[in-house]
Amino acid sequence: DDEASIRRALERLLRRAGYKVVTADGGQAGLDAIAAASHGFDLIISDQRMPGMNGAEFLERSLSTAPDAGRFLLTGYSDYEALVDAINRGEIHRYLDKPWNDEELLLQIRQTIEQVTLKREHKEMAAVIQRQNAELQELNKNLEQTVLQRSRQLIKQKEDFDDTFMEAFRLISALVEMLSPALGDYLLHVGSLSRKVARQLD
Repeated sequence: DDEASIRRALERLLRRAGYKVVTADGGQAGLDAIAAASHGFDLIISDQRMPGMNGAEFLERSLSTAPDAGRFLLTGYSDYEALVDAINRGEIHRYLDKPWNDEELLLQIRQTIEQVTLKREHKEMAAVIQRQNAELQELNKNLEQTVLQRSRQLIKQKEDFDDTFMEAFRLISALVEMLSPALGDYLLHVGSLSRKVARQLD
């Protein structure tokens, strides 16, 4: 607001209610204050008629630096066009006449800040869920790759074991045939019968 008395009155009212307050004497000063702040803003309150930049333009331009903040337009003039302009351009949440009622203003401020806080928490929670979903998808992808790789390793180990086992079996058979030809013939006969039984049983 460009009127110092209005700024002081609002600042006193809001500080007594426990709010942190930043004031500015015009639209550009307000934009500079928002850009320079190290914290976000829950609510922006602006007068409509100010020199250089009116409230509707200020609120519209503040959307780029404080998109989630609530927006109130205070004016001492019953200007329907200004109201429509502010709603369309500045996305205001409340339009209030000067002089205001302290209790009503504080009630509306509290309600708006609660809504802004809920929206912010919802947005933060949605971002956390989205990040966790992405991490879970990556873990699943890695798990699938790990399982596939381990399966290939196990198949290779089984094939290697089967080959080794058959080699060992052939070696033992050859030793038996060499040490005891009769037992070797018996083993060959048992092997032949075993193959026939296996084929019959599929």
